[in-house]
Amino acid sequence: MRTTRAMRTVTAVLALTLSAVACGDDGGGGGPGGGGGTTTGGTFEPKGTKGGTLEIVSNGDADYLDPQRTYSTIGIAIQRALNRQLLTYKAAPADSGGLELVPDLAKAMPEVSADGLTYTFELKDGIKFEDGAEITAADVKYGVERSFELDTLSGGPEHMRQTLAGGLEFKGIYQDPKGLSSIKVDGDKKISFTLKQPYADFRYVAALPTTTPVQKANDTKDKFNLHPTSTGPYKIVSYKPEKEIVFDRNPNWDPKTDEVRKAYVDRIEITEGVDTADILNRLESGDADISLDTTVEPQDIARVTADPVLKEQSNKVNTGCVRYLSLNTKVAPFDNPKVREAMQYAVNKETYRTARGGPTAGDFATSMLPPTFGQESFDLYPAAPTGDAAKAKALFAEAGYTGGKILMLATNAGKGLASAQAVQAALKPFGMNVELKQVAPGVFFTELGTPSKNYAMGIAGWCADWPSPSTYLGPLFDGTQIKPNGNQNYSQLDDPAINKLIAEANREGDTAKANAKWFDIDRKIMESGAIVPLLYDSALFFHSARLKNAFIHPYLVHEDFTVVAVQ
Repeated sequence: MRTTRAMRTVTAVLALTLSAVACGDDGGGGGPGGGGGTTTGGTFEPKGTKGGTLEIVSNGDADYLDPQRTYSTIGIAIQRALNRQLLTYKAAPADSGGLELVPDLAKAMPEVSADGLTYTFELKDGIKFEDGAEITAADVKYGVERSFELDTLSGGPEHMRQTLAGGLEFKGIYQDPKGLSSIKVDGDKKISFTLKQPYADFRYVAALPTTTPVQKANDTKDKFNLHPTSTGPYKIVSYKPEKEIVFDRNPNWDPKTDEVRKAYVDRIEITEGVDTADILNRLESGDADISLDTTVEPQDIARVTADPVLKEQSNKVNTGCVRYLSLNTKVAPFDNPKVREAMQYAVNKETYRTARGGPTAGDFATSMLPPTFGQESFDLYPAAPTGDAAKAKALFAEAGYTGGKILMLATNAGKGLASAQAVQAALKPFGMNVELKQVAPGVFFTELGTPSKNYAMGIAGWCADWPSPSTYLGPLFDGTQIKPNGNQNYSQLDDPAINKLIAEANREGDTAKANAKWFDIDRKIMESGAIVPLLYDSALFFHSARLKNAFIHPYLVHEDFTVVAVQ
């Protein structure tokens, strides 16, 4: 997932979890179009005029601009403007079909073989790279095969690797120039993917930035991140990491081939390294339009929601994401299951939520999966939101734990730092001397996802890659997916029983049966104590008064830059 608001994932917010954007007493303003679009009978139509510059501010940087490496809300929101994939999501709020898949590079939805193993896509004519070269099926194949380069190009989602026949054995296109045999090209316009087993969610995989085409001749490997070749309505003209990203129109993007992106603005400028405390001021004054990685800070929530004018510029959403404290099961003292059990009672979720803004920040979590997947809620460690100090002390004593230094990774600003400090303070009475290593938001997940760093704790957030529990629990807790870099299993949980259940759930073709397996896995994960669930996330977004169509897209968990217009 994505790094927006210190959250990793890639990005699908469940349609059922998205609050009515903008017009109720719960906050939000301007209706689902954010002051521009119209909604008729559940169909959203963005409206606007072309021209102007979209000014975006950010405290940190995107994880990657390389489409095969990005795996964050920020990165995927940027990719929406920069590049195109086989399939994509409609440009609409959740209640108007924002989670509906539609063709993008492809002419139509894929043809699926009778055995459910092969997905075939035919590309549209006339779609070009920024240099004018027409995109071919071979470019799509090459782009996907780059994603297998775990050493050189770490960081991206691994769904292709996990689902394609031979994917786990293929080491990447740099190491094996013959490519992966389960990806076949037929002429310039047809490409097929053969899976190792039926997987009904593969259409969603085809909508990830992984399927962005890349020209072999222009692939500069790890340096491609500095200037990936554009296939979408905008291209990069300047990228200075941690400072700025500037996009201008891509003259070789043809709107006739793209039914989703309207590309109203002429230019997008992202200013990075802006102090978190100054971001809302810039948005209110009109010096900036959108924040890339922060929502309304806790101290400003009441003021924004009480002011009718400011309220019209805000969108309150339940993001469908979960925030949790990851406990590294390979690092003392959390290699002791009894210590992990004690942590379930020691952590003060109330002070954590207060650091994030109080009730507006979300509901207290009791398991990893948000309740909207339809499972029966459960709580294996019942306690007040403030915790249960007596129970925690008893369990620490039973574990033989008497205290010591704990290394915790934290971001160096805003809610991320305040949240980590809240956990730090809550654990001090139990003898835990939590030492915070503070890093920039843009590198937080790279650090946390490197097992050799040996961080004992880190607060992470996760949103589903699409509306299925498989994209919550598989990437985060499958021990077979732990790797030296770009790791998402931050707890390093490697439980053979859980690994086996995950493999069975991934093989299950029946959605209801698969979900039942995932609900059981959720319970087993909580039994392991590898994480402390904190919040089912919600957030208050804010944008400048001059924007139209500034709804929060349910997949991007951001405003959709490709349909926003400036007045």
